[in-house]
Amino acid sequence: MDEVHSSQGLHAAAGPGLAEECATLGGCRTGMAKVTNAYDLPARRVIHTVGPKYAVKYHSAAENALSHCYRSCLELLIENGLRSIAMGCIYTEAKNYPREPAAHVAISEKMS
Repeated sequence: MDEVHSSQGLHAAAGPGLAEECATLGGCRTGMAKVTNAYDLPARRVIHTVGPKYAVKYHSAAENALSHCYRSCLELLIENGLRSIAMGCIYTEAKNYPREPAAHVAISEKMS
């Protein structure tokens, strides 16, 4: 996992420790999540995930992978004894995931 797979702004705000710890994680597969310390961020931990690429032909697979991203993050929240989470939409236009379907998945997973 590196800045290509996560927000450059997050890395800049957290300081060099975050990038150093991410380099030790061995990457992160699509739909999975990993946790690191937050370093200079006003949080205890950062949960990282990798959203899927989107292709209309494989929209069901992309939806399942995106759902798994949210579930994996919430599972790590519980496993690490964290009581709250700030979470944006997990999709990128660079991976062609349309906003509305991504928002529907996010709301569905957070409500379940």
